[in-house]
Amino acid sequence: MIITKYQVDGNGIYLIFIIFITLLITVNSLNDKPLLLLISMDGFRYDLLNAATVPNIWNFATKGVYFKNGCRPQYLTFTAPNHASIATGLLVESHGIVANYFYDPATNTTFDLFNSTQKEGIVNASLVGHFYNGEPIWLTNERGGYGRRSASLFWPTGSGHWPPAPHKPTLYRPWMEYKNLSQWMNDFDKIMELFIRQKDPYNFVAWYIPEPDHTLHLNGFKNGKINEKLRELDLLIKYVNDKLENNSDLSKRLNIILTSDHGHAEIEGASNVLCLTEVINIEGLLFGDRMMYVKDVKRKHQIYEALKKAIKDGHYGIKIYYKEDVPEEYGYSKNNKIGDILFEPEPGYNVRVKCSHDVKDSLPFHFACHGMNPNHWTMKSILLMKGPVFKRNYQVDTTANNIDLYPLMCYILGVIPAPNNGTLEHMLNVLKMSSAISSSSLSTKGIEVINS
Repeated sequence: MIITKYQVDGNGIYLIFIIFITLLITVNSLNDKPLLLLISMDGFRYDLLNAATVPNIWNFATKGVYFKNGCRPQYLTFTAPNHASIATGLLVESHGIVANYFYDPATNTTFDLFNSTQKEGIVNASLVGHFYNGEPIWLTNERGGYGRRSASLFWPTGSGHWPPAPHKPTLYRPWMEYKNLSQWMNDFDKIMELFIRQKDPYNFVAWYIPEPDHTLHLNGFKNGKINEKLRELDLLIKYVNDKLENNSDLSKRLNIILTSDHGHAEIEGASNVLCLTEVINIEGLLFGDRMMYVKDVKRKHQIYEALKKAIKDGHYGIKIYYKEDVPEEYGYSKNNKIGDILFEPEPGYNVRVKCSHDVKDSLPFHFACHGMNPNHWTMKSILLMKGPVFKRNYQVDTTANNIDLYPLMCYILGVIPAPNNGTLEHMLNVLKMSSAISSSSLSTKGIEVINS
């Protein structure tokens, strides 16, 4: 079965299979029952990590593995697409969750995971199987058998109906509300219980925290609110560390990956927001995050030219693409759920379908957003690792790629990965036993990926 998942000439596939099995034996010799906690703090830009503002997170970073220059997200740099990419190791065009909010022309349905449209029932409707493609880590883990159990706590797409049976992890909780520090602490207490309980313990948990993204959207970087929220997150990590120090058995077994889905960029004033209704007639058009769907070809070209002119005349730092012209490196064109016309704001700019007076006329003007070029520094997220399989006091200068986390997590958990776009080779240097295998002999480049 594993042979069908790779496109390698000759006997190379057998070599890769043997190498991966060797890696699994290596990790399992370190840890008979591998435990992994994946934490995502939404919108935590990599340069927000410093010893002054978040000393406990900084301590966590410097005692384990710390990616100094952060982690590159996938395009579109929004929450749902990147949480799906982290979980599956797939490009966005492959797993199909192309935005937080988008239209699926094949089924004439709308995906709106965070209910931006405020439509009753839309969140549950966004969990049905035709939106999802690939195999997330919580299912890969359980597919490995031998009592492996996964939990997805509030993880965006974690409650979705993914193709491989049983489609959802043993335990899943959808995201429902924004929480405070005491509630986050309570969540971690429950996570600890999942790992240490005597009957049916879990060995993998994905845990999503929707901050500091929420605070940045409302306040930006400049009015001080972000530092207050970062202090709360820092106290949470202190609580996590303290609880683990008081449970030496779990502390010796638990591996933690702390990351985020994307960064943030401050919008530099209301004049930098392009309002589509001020340029085009939107009647009959359908929209998604940073994109629009236009069935009529003639109208599509007319709209494109009108918007291109408005962007030029208004000196907006915004790129506009036909779907087929999106840069290939983004992995964001080969899926029918992606719109016909797309917008890519530069940092400091934004696009909205409609702009209320509170947006255009507000002074002072404070908010941040994302959705920009994934290679721009403002979009990069934190990436920290700590636990028995990871090196200690180890700083990585290169920028990670979040799709490489899936094969890394498979390695830690001792399971064979599903087809993915990630490369374990890129992550071997963070592991204590990386010298046991020549990194040049292991590469998942050439893995067959799925497009829909």
